Amino acid sequence: MTVVAVAGFMHETNTFSPIAADLAAFTRPATLPGLTLGADIPARFAGLNVPVAGAIHMLHALGHAVLPIAWASAVPCGRVTEEAFESIAGRIVDGIAAAPALHGICLDLHGAMVAEHIEDPETELLRRIRAVVGPDLPIAASFDLHANLSPARLALLNVAAAFRTYPHLDMADTGARAAALLHRCM
Repeated sequence: MTVVAVAGFMHETNTFSPIAADLAAFTRPATLPGLTLGADIPARFAGLNVPVAGAIHMLHALGHAVLPIAWASAVPCGRVTEEAFESIAGRIVDGIAAAPALHGICLDLHGAMVAEHIEDPETELLRRIRAVVGPDLPIAASFDLHANLSPARLALLNVAAAFRTYPHLDMADTGARAAALLHRCM
């Protein structure tokens, strides 16, 4: 059976905001659940209009085993603190590195995150994941429709899917679309 890791790290950074997105901002539930780890992810997100929920549902429907790693989101505010980024990114990368055998990775990202110490943290997260899994493992990611999709970020992915509606009525559908495209890549 093929195994797909799923993880998410979502933040819409407003660089003009003086309120930093610290680790506490990612651990407390707000409009979306807070930091959720491992086996708690599927039940916590089941039925929610969130990309990770759509991805998990689609991956199961396509016959894949899902290995949930970590998922975190904070409400839009200022830059993500170094502590928050390194803690959450570390959980994701370490979880992927510890997986015995992966056939793909499906990520739930926002695409407009900025950290105190990294201008493009989502691309940095993808670089760290690629350093662990190598260049050949298929990676898919879902993004908000106003994500900053640089050539460097896209070069690290096999699949990029973005919301198509505002308000975001299609977040779970976007995660499902990313997962279906990842399935085709695998």
